Amino acid sequence: ELTEVIQLKENKNLPENQRPLINPQLQLSAIYFMQAIRRPDVDLEDPKIKELEEEASANAVRAQYLMPVEVLEEEGEDGKKKAKGIKFPYLQNKENNMVQPIFTDGTELKKFVREQKMQ
Repeated sequence: ELTEVIQLKENKNLPENQRPLINPQLQLSAIYFMQAIRRPDVDLEDPKIKELEEEASANAVRAQYLMPVEVLEEEGEDGKKKAKGIKFPYLQNKENNMVQPIFTDGTELKKFVREQKMQ
């Protein structure tokens, strides 16, 4: 458990939609798997490696993700800005495929978001 290694800040008093998204089980299982497969002379068919991969995959499915959006605004009759829609950013990879970015936590999302328009 990640909580055995580090002390996490308690956010139970915050409403659920304001709690930071961190996916600790996904982070920990992915770290263990990546460390295991980067060892010299690793056998990728080893049952222990397969077990670590399966655990990381299962945690990836159970995890929650953040997706950036751009809020399109217009000025209302009262002079205040109001939302008129949203746009989702897409990225183009080296194979010219369009992909939609998703993030496992707020820190990674902040690295991607460079303008205040994105939320």
